[in-house]
Amino acid sequence: MTKVNFTAKLGKITAIMGPDEAERRTLTDLIGQRRRYGEYAGDIIVNETDTDLQYEDAVCFVPRKTLYIPGLTYYDLVLYSARLRIPDIKYLHNIYTERTTMENDYLLEKRVNEVLDIMGLTKMKFRVIEERPVLRGELGGDLRRLSIAMEIVALPPVIVLEDPLYGMDPGVSVKVFDCLKRLSRRGHVVVCSLVKPLPQIFEAVDSLVLLSNGRSIYSGEIKYLESFFCSAAIGYKRKKATDMVDFLMDIALGTERPQTQREAHSPHTMQELMEKSAMFDAPRFGRDYVSANDA
Repeated sequence: MTKVNFTAKLGKITAIMGPDEAERRTLTDLIGQRRRYGEYAGDIIVNETDTDLQYEDAVCFVPRKTLYIPGLTYYDLVLYSARLRIPDIKYLHNIYTERTTMENDYLLEKRVNEVLDIMGLTKMKFRVIEERPVLRGELGGDLRRLSIAMEIVALPPVIVLEDPLYGMDPGVSVKVFDCLKRLSRRGHVVVCSLVKPLPQIFEAVDSLVLLSNGRSIYSGEIKYLESFFCSAAIGYKRKKATDMVDFLMDIALGTERPQTQREAHSPHTMQELMEKSAMFDAPRFGRDYVSANDA
């Protein structure tokens, strides 16, 4: 990864895409504060603050793997997760707060029901998980949403998800992404990596970071994608029948060649042109932003 710069905004979904899984995973690990090994440098700036300690408290990371415990209900799992993740209302509440046990239990149950509602699991919250549940189809989508609910139950300002739609059927993946959209509209910064999403999912994304050979060849709003890559400075031409996601993957892989500016083909050159363009969503200081600079 070399000089990857981007900004994720409050109330918006920022997608990280690219043909290389290692690149997507490395960037989500860094943004989600999961990478504790290897050498890396750069800054993560949150609301004018550039401190790792405060950012760690503001972010949660949702891994790709679906997590569950057989024999428990959806409600039980989110409740136990809440007791561990929310400092003011842990199970041993009287040690951490002056509230009474009844008051803490009420607040805890209220949060659990709120998160289940966000993830569309209210009607099935008392469903018991089987010993070996099927992880595909409708049930697989429900368990995936449950896994996300367990991780985000503290409702932190920044939520980073690693391939949240991985292995999902098309219809199920739309349901899962709708929940993420609902989450962002509640005022959270949502950053997720995606692997060739469906057109309707891609169109619902607000901003995109497109990676190629360790560089961010695009970092900005979705609506400017075609204007940038098909501009005179870059020189690509998208055929009408070509899906936008396939078009972007071909560019990132190097199988699609610009028709005019041949020198603009390299990821290094595209990154430089992107950061000089008016479409670039540059890392910034200010309220309601999370910026990664030279990651």
